[in-house]
Amino acid sequence: GFVDITYTAIDADNDFVSIPVYEYSATGAFAGEEDVMTVATHGTDHDGTSGLIARDPGAEHAFVWNAKADLPNYSGSVYVRLRANDGLITGPAETFYPVHIDTKTPVVTSFYGTQTNDSGSVTLSYSLNDTNAPVAIVLALSSNNGLTWVVPVTSASGAIGEVNTGTRAISWNADQDFPNFEGTITARLTSTDVYGNQSITTAD
Repeated sequence: GFVDITYTAIDADNDFVSIPVYEYSATGAFAGEEDVMTVATHGTDHDGTSGLIARDPGAEHAFVWNAKADLPNYSGSVYVRLRANDGLITGPAETFYPVHIDTKTPVVTSFYGTQTNDSGSVTLSYSLNDTNAPVAIVLALSSNNGLTWVVPVTSASGAIGEVNTGTRAISWNADQDFPNFEGTITARLTSTDVYGNQSITTAD
């Protein structure tokens, strides 16, 4: 959900500058439809919006946009623009051409488990949908209704790790990993796409 915008700040008088204008637009018109970008408040990539070096021939800086705060559950392209001020004059706007944004979390549905009769073989089935595959799938299991997630998943195989969208299945050997247990096992899938968007889905 965070977008790194790299730019070069130049000031003919070698003044320090600020970035008082940081906006985004779905159309690129910037004719009143634009909105202010939310500045990311954590991480080390963001250089801030004030006290920026701008000595000739220019200095490279990074503006980190919290796109997920402004455009939740969005996938598409937007235009962004920045303007610098040296304390006296606000310079012309610099528009960055379409930046691809993806803040949609992976969607897991139809998540359920079945055990083969008279065996410890368990199949966990689910459907995965995301606009940017593959998706990183991590399986966790709990024997106490989600209080802790420490049931071993050493034998798990199938649709874990890097997974493409569609109907998928995971195999787990309960006799091997968690013998002599009788009760309900809660399964949890953590799904993370290439942009860091994450969802968590559970099933008993």
